[in-house]
Amino acid sequence: MDLKTIQQLQSDIKSLLELMGTPFVNPSVEVDESQTIKVNLDRDGDEEKNLGILIGNHGETLRALEYVIALMVNKDRDEWLRVEVDLDGYRKHREEELTSLANRMAEKALFLHDAVELKPMSAADRRIIHMVLADNNSVVTESVGNGRNRHVVVKPV
Repeated sequence: MDLKTIQQLQSDIKSLLELMGTPFVNPSVEVDESQTIKVNLDRDGDEEKNLGILIGNHGETLRALEYVIALMVNKDRDEWLRVEVDLDGYRKHREEELTSLANRMAEKALFLHDAVELKPMSAADRRIIHMVLADNNSVVTESVGNGRNRHVVVKPV
């Protein structure tokens, strides 16, 4: 992706954010070595502005925004480019929360000698839980349920 295309994408994302009522958020776009387009959304200096409107419930709005941006990026492409959107470090913070949750639930399952069900969560969040506990030889994880009710179950081996 060339510099002109990146600048145009940045401008288009800024316009989208303004239409969403968040003109105080500035996007920056970069392409990493694996050709993933990383969009970082940062506050425009005003710490008082609430970014919750862009995050949504457990990141749902942020994931939807990521999907829309991916459609913008890939509309005329033969090969799909991956897009990751982060807002003020939300992704890292969420991953830390889920890592902690996964480890606590593994401990609980071992203590109770029984399966522990987590609340329904997105596929991306479930994936993090599975990855965190993949190397834990004391527990196994599986996703059960359908649609919005799909959740992770942590079981002792």
